[in-house]
Amino acid sequence: MKEKLGIIGSVLAAAIFFGVFYFFSGFWNFTKMGSCLKVSAQEQALVSSEEEMKILQLTDVQFESYLEQSAVFRSIKGVVKNTDPDLIVFTGDVLHNGGRAGHLDAFIDFMDKFQTPWAVVLGNHDYKADVSVEEQCEKYEDSEYCIFRRGTLDDSYGNYYYNLIKDGRIAYSLIFMDSGLNGFTEAQVAWYEETLRAAEAENGGETVPSFAFYHIPTVETAYAAALYENDERIGTGRIGEDVNMQTTDSRFFDTLLELGSTRAVFYGHDHVNDAILNYKGIQLCYGVKTGRTSYYDEALQGGNLITVYASGGFSVERILI
Repeated sequence: MKEKLGIIGSVLAAAIFFGVFYFFSGFWNFTKMGSCLKVSAQEQALVSSEEEMKILQLTDVQFESYLEQSAVFRSIKGVVKNTDPDLIVFTGDVLHNGGRAGHLDAFIDFMDKFQTPWAVVLGNHDYKADVSVEEQCEKYEDSEYCIFRRGTLDDSYGNYYYNLIKDGRIAYSLIFMDSGLNGFTEAQVAWYEETLRAAEAENGGETVPSFAFYHIPTVETAYAAALYENDERIGTGRIGEDVNMQTTDSRFFDTLLELGSTRAVFYGHDHVNDAILNYKGIQLCYGVKTGRTSYYDEALQGGNLITVYASGGFSVERILI
């Protein structure tokens, strides 16, 4: 009997050891990721030294438990190491409803270990977390590699931009926006237009191509999804659930069309949708859910790799893990 108990004890000890090792392996073995970008936070510029720039979109991590931590971090690290991006962008819901300050501290520390610039916009669940939005903003701004900026708009956090500079000119404007709990406000849309007008003036009056990153899709995604049901030529990917869209009518998409700058928009929110649809000449891009938290489809885990070319073109590739 004692011999059997000893064997059982040895097996349990080994299981605990390898379990602890497996848990912490999510944090270790980082290697410096090379980025072609030099960040100028004061000028809100990303200066590129290469002909191509790779942006990795991750979304809906929804971290709220230390028990999830290692699995979530392994998922992120797997996508990052498979793509070697120059910039990483999280399109909302880094935290879930129960997410606390300690969870966010661990997440920021983890991301900074890649030594790669990274950005974030807020999602609806970030607003419901157990750490205030104001404190979340402070933590992001204090990060060594996070380029998040709080912005200047009242009652909205994280409306900011960075211009991608190549050979002394603006090659692309990257616009980051807070879709809040319900959607954009008219003030945000006005800010978006002012930002792109300023970039155009800085570029000698030439329209600057741009991307927008936010969390909740606008109603145009629902329109495009309805068309996609009958015409698969307008896009690729899956609509696995109803489009949960912004409920405010801010005329954001109308403004995109009027300005003629925005080439694509990137968002998350719906965990089993990963469709990329062409609607009125603009690419509407769902991100791929990152991390096995909240609800998810095992086959839809990973991120989107956006490659921007010096010619002004771009491509979007789903990276599934």
